[in-house]
Amino acid sequence: MARIIWVQDEYKGPMNGLIEYNQEELWFSRLNNTREYAIYRIPSNIKQILTDNHIAYCQLTGSPLKHGDAFNFKSSLNDLLQYKHEVNPIEVKGDLIATIKEEDIVNYWISRYI
Repeated sequence: MARIIWVQDEYKGPMNGLIEYNQEELWFSRLNNTREYAIYRIPSNIKQILTDNHIAYCQLTGSPLKHGDAFNFKSSLNDLLQYKHEVNPIEVKGDLIATIKEEDIVNYWISRYI
């Protein structure tokens, strides 16, 4: 089983972020428009950059720091559009470890915006 630690991009469910899989923190990325996810081992320096960017983004926007935390929106749409990631989360790839389905993720859920 896998457990999402944090989500960077979300569209009708988590798109990518950090996941715990086999007691290791790895990167996950949704495969196309499916409910399947690729699990990657990425270099530690890239993981640190992504984590630092995620923290900064959450502080700016009020997005959840950890998966399942509440949203606390505090930025305008312009602020969101202006934020530049040092590493683009959509383009992150590494050594493919596994492919899993959403039901393999113990804390999978899709957020609802109010």
